[in-house]
Amino acid sequence: MNLIERLDLLFVNRPKRGEARKREALSLFDALSLPDRPRGLEIGCGQGIGTRILVERYGAHVVATDVDAGQVELAKRRLADLQGSEIEFRECDARDMPFEDGSFDVVCAFGVLHHIDPGWRKAVSEVGRVLKARGCFVFIDWLWSEKTSRLIQKTITDWDIVDEPMLKEALEKSGLTFRSYKSERCWLGMMRKCSGVACKG
Repeated sequence: MNLIERLDLLFVNRPKRGEARKREALSLFDALSLPDRPRGLEIGCGQGIGTRILVERYGAHVVATDVDAGQVELAKRRLADLQGSEIEFRECDARDMPFEDGSFDVVCAFGVLHHIDPGWRKAVSEVGRVLKARGCFVFIDWLWSEKTSRLIQKTITDWDIVDEPMLKEALEKSGLTFRSYKSERCWLGMMRKCSGVACKG
């Protein structure tokens, strides 16, 4: 893990940041219609924001995953008050998940896809694979603007970046269609903050 990634983790792992992200995520879950006691998956669990929402709001059985063992341990600590809930913590790579096809009613990922370099498209494909028919992917992420994306691709050819058109194309190829989506400019217009719900079938 490089210095920038370490500094990013210090920022995103702050409890106050987690509370702000939870408020954002809750509005996305309002668009969902989930079955009783759904089965959920959180990718890049970190503070366990998606896991907490799924357990507290829906009584879900949730698998909280992260490629970083330290982040899995952080999620265990932050979710310790939910002892007795059906939460399984696993270290795994979102690009190659050890779950059967159609295993989950809902998958969530908050601030994760732009970190998966290389292979974020493979992670999106895996989300589509493990979702049940009519299952939903709930996400928040930061994407490069199209203009910045084109510049980066011309100068740094081995960087597997993600921008809005790329993400939309990857979701469609994975059989996911938007139920809701919004984005806004950030970082002086170089990036866009996006959030949405994309459903299978």
